[in-house]
Amino acid sequence: MIENKKVLEDPLLEKALPDWAVATSLTHHSPTQFSLPTSAWIAKYLVLTQEERRALSGNAQMFAGVTANNVLQDYYADTIWSFGPHGKLQPQQNKCKGQNKDELINKHLNNFKNYEPTDEKDQAKKEKYLDEVLQIINHGFSALEILGAAKSSITCEEQVSIQQDFSSLFLPVVGRIDFKLNSPDDRVNLSSIIELKTTYSRLGKVKKNGERSFFLSPLPAAPKFNHLIQTAFYAAYYNYKIPVYLLYVNKEGYKIFNADNCYDLTVEGMKRLFSIMCRTFRQREKLLSLGAGKSKDEIIQGAIDLTSAEFDHPWSWSSFSNEQMQRFKELWQVA
Repeated sequence: MIENKKVLEDPLLEKALPDWAVATSLTHHSPTQFSLPTSAWIAKYLVLTQEERRALSGNAQMFAGVTANNVLQDYYADTIWSFGPHGKLQPQQNKCKGQNKDELINKHLNNFKNYEPTDEKDQAKKEKYLDEVLQIINHGFSALEILGAAKSSITCEEQVSIQQDFSSLFLPVVGRIDFKLNSPDDRVNLSSIIELKTTYSRLGKVKKNGERSFFLSPLPAAPKFNHLIQTAFYAAYYNYKIPVYLLYVNKEGYKIFNADNCYDLTVEGMKRLFSIMCRTFRQREKLLSLGAGKSKDEIIQGAIDLTSAEFDHPWSWSSFSNEQMQRFKELWQVA
């Protein structure tokens, strides 16, 4: 479908954007945006400024996941896409390639140790995850070896962009691939894409001794829908010609999903998922296009007036401050 190999100076600014996108500073869609309900998407990407989004607090689970991902990418990657001297995302040689595993683990664990928890619960998670992440990293090594990481040339964090010419959308869809394995033999097509998901124990109640209890999050029996949407987007960019693996890792082991054990990772399944993703983005574009020619505030308020708040969503509002949540509730008139 796509086979879009054109090298872009800036994939987010390749096409002229409609006036409602310019007014709201909305340049693109992404699989991460898809995972949010439309109300939380409006709040995060339209109401908040880019500076406010960048200042949103993380959490211990997020930092633990980044720690595991960074160790594995530093160890295996030949190329990692990162921001260059001019602030543009570009492929760069991985200078950590060939370093000792233990050295890489210690370096990134020390970075995690410097993370400042947001509250008492987050502090308990940090202490727990500092132990779990080491086990997760080791299981990650084992899984990636099985998937051929040691025998491939690997690119990590590659930014791919499906432009408007290849979808029914006004805006491009942009994402970054965790691991793309390339065969060292150009005569044989052994490329594959690996999306890594790490899972950590869930916080429980306070014990009688004052400590927090934790419950192991088991490896999933089937991939999560939002994760499948991500992989379908990457597959679509490569015209569904590269197999995709969805790798889940927790402290006890790992589980690998692909086309052999998951219909949604077959070509037919991923085409269906990509269509679902585009349909959601198309609905959001139409919602904003109702305010064409109006000011930013008018466009946003018009979208809010046609959207349910969904403030009871289990996780999509958790990164916002109390002040920001009060602002959102006033906009949705549920304060």
